[in-house]
Amino acid sequence: MKVVRPELSVIIPVSEQPRVHPVEALYTDYQQRIAATGLSYEFIYVLDGSFKKVYKALCALREKGENITIIRLARWHGESTALTAGFEQAKGERILTLPPFYQVDGAAITELIQNAPPADMVIVRRWPRSDSLINRLQTRVFHLILKWILGVDFHDLGCSIRLFNRRILEKVSIYGDQHRFLPILAHRYGYKVREVPLAQSKQDIYQKLYPMGVYSRRLLDLLSIFFLVKFTRKPLR
Repeated sequence: MKVVRPELSVIIPVSEQPRVHPVEALYTDYQQRIAATGLSYEFIYVLDGSFKKVYKALCALREKGENITIIRLARWHGESTALTAGFEQAKGERILTLPPFYQVDGAAITELIQNAPPADMVIVRRWPRSDSLINRLQTRVFHLILKWILGVDFHDLGCSIRLFNRRILEKVSIYGDQHRFLPILAHRYGYKVREVPLAQSKQDIYQKLYPMGVYSRRLLDLLSIFFLVKFTRKPLR
């Protein structure tokens, strides 16, 4: 019996409790925006830890007939592991990763899918930015460091919205906090990565101040990416 695969797999990792918007409202908005593209699709939620309320809300949606796959990790592993679990479950030839909260206006999701430029991976830059000065300053400094160390000119790797061909996953793996560097790794393996600006959601106002340990881990991940990028041979495509 032939298995009918969806054209698009939508993966939503749930990894940070403070940044989870009301599940049913957000899912309904996402689902309607994606249905408007005319593509067949599946939704995969990966719960990185307990998230009992999120799980209960997702089960209620699934009981109503929504095409949702729920993956529950026994404990917190980090967003890279959660995404990898979703990638392994995904059946679509194209994959769209979305956060469990608004980063761009809902209508921009439809726009992204329908008008994506020709590329193996399309990543989103929230522009213009409307969040706090602290967030914008952190983002600016982080990407200047990336450009200085790695020579890449991306502007918003903190945005989780990415649309890409599943064949990228045959070459690229992510660990730790490397999920934000996925476009850099894809580019290094010779895949074409394009960045597109989309309007930032007015709900994307969470002020991100992390303890020093988080910045230390990100520095270590950045160093590991540096060695991967600088000391591996880039294939031709």
